[in-house]
Amino acid sequence: MILAPLILAALFTVSGQHFKVECTYAARGGIAIAYPAYKKLPAIVYVRPWICREPNRAVRSGHTTNRTGAALLVLVHESLHIGGLRDECETEAQAVRLLPTVAARLGINTPKVRKGARVMHSRLVAASLRHCTF
Repeated sequence: MILAPLILAALFTVSGQHFKVECTYAARGGIAIAYPAYKKLPAIVYVRPWICREPNRAVRSGHTTNRTGAALLVLVHESLHIGGLRDECETEAQAVRLLPTVAARLGINTPKVRKGARVMHSRLVAASLRHCTF
């Protein structure tokens, strides 16, 4: 599975650089990881399959769910890492701020998308970003 070109284009505006998204990440406990370009290696983001499937479906059909927003938040967050942000708290805060803009670019800025992003953000904070102040 690949991420739709329209979605990649919206993510490039966040990161400021091109990168590949690999939709087969299966690490235990994780949902995504970003590797910025290093020496001659290209930038790449690895995500679980549903992180690609949900936004692809929404862009293709116009139908959004809470999961669409959760997936899009993860993609925006990892795009910011590709763009150079390293601090998890700052990256998450920027991802939450940028999500409506990216969703609007994709034509899917719906209440369900925003709600799904809020739920995912809450889960991330509870799991690993408790020390952050948002």
